[in-house]
Amino acid sequence: MGLHKNYFKVGQNASNQLFGLPPSPGGPTPLSMLISQGAKFNSNRVAVIIFGIVTLIAGVILSSVPWLNIFIMKNLRLWNGTISFHYWQRPGVTRLTKVYIFNVTNPEGFLAGEKPKLVEVGPFVYREDMEKVNIKFHDNYTVTYQHKKILQFVPELSVDKNLRITTPNIPLLTISTQSKYLSFFVAKTISVILTATKYKPFISLTADELVFGYDDTLVSLAHRFYPRNRRPMEKMGLLNGHWRGGTGSGFPCGCSGSMS
Repeated sequence: MGLHKNYFKVGQNASNQLFGLPPSPGGPTPLSMLISQGAKFNSNRVAVIIFGIVTLIAGVILSSVPWLNIFIMKNLRLWNGTISFHYWQRPGVTRLTKVYIFNVTNPEGFLAGEKPKLVEVGPFVYREDMEKVNIKFHDNYTVTYQHKKILQFVPELSVDKNLRITTPNIPLLTISTQSKYLSFFVAKTISVILTATKYKPFISLTADELVFGYDDTLVSLAHRFYPRNRRPMEKMGLLNGHWRGGTGSGFPCGCSGSMS
């Protein structure tokens, strides 16, 4: 309580000096507050004052430099070693792709004129891993890269991927719908192949084969002889070439980069 009164008197004396009034008789001065009764400086009080002065000077210096803007711009810029580059290259976001397939339970009856009986089978769950590869920075501050997407089967969330499913023969149906656009020679050749190989309108496949590809004679021939701009994949698969271990074509990104 006595210390509080002394500080109050110091403040009062400072106010009196500011307005030209005489100091209070017997009141302590600022210097006397720093000196103990033994005529020695109070080290604790001096340390507090020095700390306050240093903090004030440091605050003024730091406030004059836009440190936050420098840090943000450094890490937002797309170049090697920055935080944004790391998350841009490998997003680290878990994405699950769920595939459901319809199983035809009466293929023979359907060919005899019955309505198709379909049973939904699934889900077949795949975890999608994404990464950008073949990254190249250019002098005009653009970057080119390729997308790499891989689907990893998640058995604990899925139906058995080796379960066999009866499904329409997609290559055969495709040829049937496109035959009117083919030349006579090509159509005749395909007809001979279909007769020799005894193609059936329904086939039995595992879910993994249907999704990621299986060998098919028609697809192999089309891959070999079709024009490049219309050429199918080497195997028949609903997601063949798009996901499992594949990389997309490279394309420019209008993001600022660096050659470092």
